[in-house]
Parts: sequence; structure tokens; C-alpha cells
Amino acid sequence: MGYYAFLEVSNGETLRILRPDGIIAGKTLLNFENIYNGFGKYLDEESQEHQWFSKLESLAKTEISILKNVMYPGEWDYGEHEYARFKQDFSSSGLISEEDFQKSVRAVNNMWQPIDKMILVVQDLLRIFPEMGENETYWFWPNDTPIEFQGLLNTLLLAKERGGDEVRIRVY
Repeated sequence: MGYYAFLEVSNGETLRILRPDGIIAGKTLLNFENIYNGFGKYLDEESQEHQWFSKLESLAKTEISILKNVMYPGEWDYGEHEYARFKQDFSSSGLISEEDFQKSVRAVNNMWQPIDKMILVVQDLLRIFPEMGENETYWFWPNDTPIEFQGLLNTLLLAKERGGDEVRIRVY
């Protein structure tokens, strides 16, 4: 199953994140973010993941940790008081409580990040990636990860050009 990433922009636009080769980005961004999100939370300090992300952060000149709070999965086009509509839309899946639903909606609504900051972070990552080595991991592919982040950068620059101030990333 493929994953597709879209940049949601504060001006109301939703833009596909296209890699320079024309493929829609998603899987690589999601894998990277999922593992990085665990860094500092539940990754053992001796683990390969912890050591890799420690090196990444030590080389960074920007606050790359904003990537931990900019991406969300699936369909969250709900307001905090639309639990009934949520239940109707997802009646066959294991529903979450109304309280957890409201927490989830608030969390997604708080994921907006300043576009200028995101541009600097992605540029920084593209500078760092060649220094991370050529070893492939399950969260970093030397031939794919930089391409997906270049696609993200290109999309961020387009969104800024179109008047966007803040962004978040939705993955399907």
C-alpha cells in the first residue's frame, strides 16, 4: 500500500508533495517522521535509531524537531464538536471516545508550523543528509529520502509564493 503526502496551507490550499521525478511523496517522509518522533521518547539510547538521530540533530543548524509535530495521518476534517459526524463516517471501525476524538482534533489543529521555519529546516536536512552516510535503514534511504525532502522543499516554496504563512502535512 502506498502513502501519499499533501501540504495543507493556511491560505486554504492543499498541494500534492511531488518529488522532482514526478512521483507523489509519502512513504519515505512518513517512515522518517515516525522513527524521528520516537527519538527522545522510547528509543533506547544504544539503538541504531537513537544514534543516527542524535548525529542528525548534532549536525543541524535549525530546530529540526518541528518535524515531530507537523504530519498527521488520514481524514481529520472535523471540528471538536463533530463527534456525531465522525461516528457516522467511521461506524464500522473501532471508535474512539468523544474525549479522545476532541483531543485528536485539537492535536491536528495545533500542528500548523510557520512556513519560513519549515523551509529552513528542510534546507538544513538536505544539507545534512550527505553527511549521514550511505547506509540504508528502514527510516532513511540515501537514494529516496533526499528526493522526497526536495519535493517537500519545492512544495513549501510554491506554497509560500502563493501566500501561505503556515503549513502542516497530511498523509493518506
